[in-house]
This record gives sequence, C-alpha cells and structure tokens, in this order.
Amino acid sequence: MAYPSPLRKLQEQAEAAFLQYGNDPRPDEGAHPVELAATYGEIEAEYASMRKAVGLLDLCHRATIEVTGTERHDFLNRMVTNQISADTPGRATRAFWLNRQGRIQADLMVLDVPDRLLLDVDIHQVESAVRTLNEFLFAEDCHIADVTQSLCHLGLCGPGAAALLDETMPSSSDSKDASPAAADMKPGQIALRQSPGRAQPIILERRDTVGDVGFRLLVHPQDVMQIHETIVEAGLNAGLRTVGWLAYNIARIEGGTPLFNVDFGPDTLPHETGILDQAVSFTKGCYLGQEVVARIQSQGKPKRVLRGLKLEGQHMPITGSYVWNVDDPNADPIGIVTSSTPSPMLGDTVIAYAMLKTSGGDAIDSTVYVQAEGQVSKARVSPLTFWPRPEA
Repeated sequence: MAYPSPLRKLQEQAEAAFLQYGNDPRPDEGAHPVELAATYGEIEAEYASMRKAVGLLDLCHRATIEVTGTERHDFLNRMVTNQISADTPGRATRAFWLNRQGRIQADLMVLDVPDRLLLDVDIHQVESAVRTLNEFLFAEDCHIADVTQSLCHLGLCGPGAAALLDETMPSSSDSKDASPAAADMKPGQIALRQSPGRAQPIILERRDTVGDVGFRLLVHPQDVMQIHETIVEAGLNAGLRTVGWLAYNIARIEGGTPLFNVDFGPDTLPHETGILDQAVSFTKGCYLGQEVVARIQSQGKPKRVLRGLKLEGQHMPITGSYVWNVDDPNADPIGIVTSSTPSPMLGDTVIAYAMLKTSGGDAIDSTVYVQAEGQVSKARVSPLTFWPRPEA
C-alpha cells in the first residue's frame, strides 16, 4: 500500500479519526509511520455492520511481496513452515518465515495466483522479509521483490459480503476465464475478477477473520478509488458501512484472529502463537528453523502460549497488564495481556488474549486473575475464538 493510503483524502472527507499502527522497526532509515482510519465516528454502528450486513476496510497496514520464476514454489516451500506446492493453484496458505532460532520473522499469507506467488505481510516486516529471503537465493530461477506500491488491500467482512461482491464484480461466464462466484468460495480460495479499463485483475481471497464471512481484495492503486466507490454505492441499501480499526479490532478478537506485532511477534516461536495448526505442516520437507519447531513438538509443549481470557466484571485490562494464577498481585505473574475488548456478541463480557506460561495456568477453563483498571479481575482461560458463526 502506498504511503499514505490512496483512500486517505476520502477518509478525511468522511471525518475519520486516525491512529498510528505499530512501531516501525526502522525509525532511523527514513521510514514513514502507517496511519489507519480508527473510526468514522460511530464505532458501534461500524461493528454492527460486520455482524448484520457488511463492513468495508482499508487495510493499509498490509504489504505485498511478489515471488516469480519457474522455481518459485520449490524455493518458498524450502523456506517457510507450511506446504507451498504448484499442485494447488488458486489457494491461499498461511505460513511463518522463521530465523535459524525458530522465531517468527514474518507471518505470511501466500497467495498462489497465475505466474507468481504473492505474500501478504505486515508492512513493518516487508523490507526485512524481502532481504532475508533473498539471502537464501543462489542459482534458482526465482525473483523476490517488494510490490507494496502496486497493490492496495481492502477487506469486506460480514454475512452480506459475498452477495455484494457478486453484484459489483460478478464472475466471468467465459469458460476460459471462469472463476467461482464469491458465494461459492471456501476459506483459502482465490478468484480473479477481470474488467475492461482496469490496470490489472482484482484478486479476491476468502479469509474469515471476524467469525463471519470475509474477503480480501488486492487492487491496483489506479483502480482502488473506483472499486471503493462502486462497493459503497452498491452496498448502501444492504447496510454497508466503512469500518475503522477500532471496530474491526473488536470483531477480530471475538473471531479468534491474533495479529503479528500485536499478540505475538519476532520473539515468538510457532508453538506459542495459538495458531500452529493454521501455519505449520509437520509432514513437509525441511525449512529454516525446522529443528527448533520439531524439538518443541516432540517435547509436547512450549514454555508459553497465547490463550483467550473471559473476565468477570467490567474492568478492562490493557496491553501489558499482568496475569496471575493466584489472587495476589504481589505474586509472580504467569503472563501478560496482548489485546482486550468488551464483546458485544457475549453481552459486553470483557475478553482478551494473553501470553501465558504453560507451567502456571494456561489450561482451558483454568481460573486466573488479571490486572484491570487498578483492580484484580477473575478470569477463565478459553480458546482464542470467542464467537464463531456456525454457518460461516
């Protein structure tokens, strides 16, 4: 995504409030901070749109790496934690890029589209991921490049997302270019939408991050304003709203979506993320850091793991709040909170993610105690997903 977002002026006209996303790890290299639309003034309505209709997000905190060449699948498969195969075109695969110590350098979604692989990555990791992946290239027919300036990331979330996509950008009836309707796409499936006059096809990916149907759209910057306007105009009668980060953050915590650089990061091992089954294959060949991953798998558990928490009462913990396994704030903490929110789908119960020591109280349904607004609140350890939609 270009700096700033191509939609920035439109967001300012809508009187959006903005917030800075994360801490750029390259402050001395002239890097630009990333600002996200925090809210368009009605957080509750923005949230409700993702639960009852459809919400549209500008995901300008996402970057894109392009991998091309005849050996692109083989090379990337030898680098990352999940299976990347030329036998599964049109699929999106989550994987981690590790260092030699087995710690996560980048959390990737690998999109297998015609003639290239696209790696969706946090914008603060794109430069280091490109650099470190290139360090392992030797004589392979493979080229790795940062193409963030050439693709904008949009998100559609909610029960009406598929119908809206099929209305605004229907699948081709030409058998040569046929791709599935959005309503028929399964999680991880990719489809292309061709249209005369656009700089390049729109890439659709089914990705459910809020406990309901969701899609990611990768759009050329020249086309993003027109695509955005088309979706908004068509969605007005369907209850669509443009959604800011604050509303999305509530929904993604409910929906079981921890984020790199928020809930886990470069000091984290795959087993600690709570999403090991999504991003790691134990049947594929070797990759960087595999020895560490295999050793932890054979030992049975890591030293810590990301868990969900359901708190009693209405006191809200903040990022970094301590968690104890006894009702004593003078005791040694067993973990810290990484994200928290009141959950509208659970009657405003306070929910959170926390990185907990596995030696002290990470078991599901265990009772723990959480630092929250100057109080100590009782909580129950839970899985990361608090609200799945059964038919999503």
